[in-house]
Amino acid sequence: MLQTVIIDDEKYWRDSLAEYLSRYCSQEVKVVGVADSLESGLQRIETLHPDLLFLDVRLYDKTAFELLDALHFLPPAIIIVTGFDKEYAIDAMHYQACDYLTKPIELVRLKQALKKALEKVEAKHAPPPPAASELPILPLPRSSGRGFEVMHLDQ
Repeated sequence: MLQTVIIDDEKYWRDSLAEYLSRYCSQEVKVVGVADSLESGLQRIETLHPDLLFLDVRLYDKTAFELLDALHFLPPAIIIVTGFDKEYAIDAMHYQACDYLTKPIELVRLKQALKKALEKVEAKHAPPPPAASELPILPLPRSSGRGFEVMHLDQ
């Protein structure tokens, strides 16, 4: 389950998204904090260390990207939410956002965005692949006058 923070300067949209997530996505997401400004958003992120951040592009006279620049670390998954069509999509990609949702949010798009976020968080928590020196040495077949026989690499 993704520990989630919602940051939006409009109470209606914060509450609506939190309700939507609670009602339709409670198996995937738990909202652990909400914020309405760059300053309160920074505080929530720094103390709660969420897996997922729903972030409105405009936060009063600041932007979501100013908030992301001010962080000491980026949360594993970010979903940008905005009332502005595609105006900020390139900036969202620069910060490796999982998705870019426009208001009002459609449930199908929200579910798609959450699927991407879950995959991104799982990939960040997955163990690294084994080093070549840790891989097992497999025997190789070699041709002999009587067919194939197994040859170990040390032979």
